[in-house]
Amino acid sequence: MKKVLAYCFSKGDPILVLLLIVNFILCLYFIFFRSDPLYVPFNEYIDIAANLAAGKGYIGSGFFHLRIGPTAFLNPLYTGLVALFVIFFKLPYAYLGVRILQAFANTLICLNIYLISREIFNKKAALLSCFIFSVYLTFIFWTIFIWDTILFSLANISFLGPSCPILYPPMV
Repeated sequence: MKKVLAYCFSKGDPILVLLLIVNFILCLYFIFFRSDPLYVPFNEYIDIAANLAAGKGYIGSGFFHLRIGPTAFLNPLYTGLVALFVIFFKLPYAYLGVRILQAFANTLICLNIYLISREIFNKKAALLSCFIFSVYLTFIFWTIFIWDTILFSLANISFLGPSCPILYPPMV
């Protein structure tokens, strides 16, 4: 990924850099000005992460907050990541940290969309698809919620796209 980023920024494509910056700024705008950045909703991820951070185990409120005790409703990888933020930053600042991480992941998804589109089509189509993703408010809006889909999408698109060193050799 480091070589792909160096390639994108060294070849002098200012439009791509501008689109990535716009995407990140729009995500931050929604986090800080369209929601309360320190608001921690009653969210299953937060419940389980707080219990993990307190040493109580993988216990949440259950589906639809039925208060049923131990749960396997959500995947443990993302919940563990949120728990690390809870340990290091404490609530409610952990929530802000996860949201900023999701904004950064959203920007990396935008970069991967550009790389895949450039590989399949051409540079103009890649910039157009990157532009559409950069300003599409639905994707930007979902960065304000604790939700594993953004990081899962980044993992999938990174593995399947040109940024994957296994499927695609590094560019020279």
